[in-house]
Amino acid sequence: MKKGFFFLLFLFGLGAPLSANAQNRAPAMFGVGEVVVDFPVFADAEASDRCGLERTPLLEALMTAFKGTSVPAVAAPDAKPPRFDRVRLFLAPRVFSYVDEALGCVSWLDLDAQSEASVVVPPVRVPRSVTIVYWHDGARVMSSRAAHARKVSEMLTALAHGFAQRYQIDQPVPVSR
Repeated sequence: MKKGFFFLLFLFGLGAPLSANAQNRAPAMFGVGEVVVDFPVFADAEASDRCGLERTPLLEALMTAFKGTSVPAVAAPDAKPPRFDRVRLFLAPRVFSYVDEALGCVSWLDLDAQSEASVVVPPVRVPRSVTIVYWHDGARVMSSRAAHARKVSEMLTALAHGFAQRYQIDQPVPVSR
């Protein structure tokens, strides 16, 4: 009888708040106060160069895409040291390019919003560094070499707009007084 009582006590006393918390968890980017936009990483620098891609113009395209949105974006070169009272994510663009003489240039674009944290995973009590991905999207761009830089910039802008929409959805609704 006592075992059944304690089980019911756990189920209704502790189990209910735990299940409610799982159902009412915060969205992935809830309360993020800063998004540091990094320079694109080119997987194949030679192919990217042959396709006319440059890191600075692509970073500028991403930053322009965030103007007029609610995303608190800051370019990596302009980022100040992190603060303990502000959640910070890193937007990491990656470009994988290939040059095909018949097709022109093909690039796969990958955009992640991520952060790093240290966690301790039992049974080994050693801190481990993990990357947490909050948002991810990607696209493929195929074009001539002459138009490729523009096409990649346009697609990165489209990916940035998708991120901005998700960011806006994940923020709390302002309370009117």
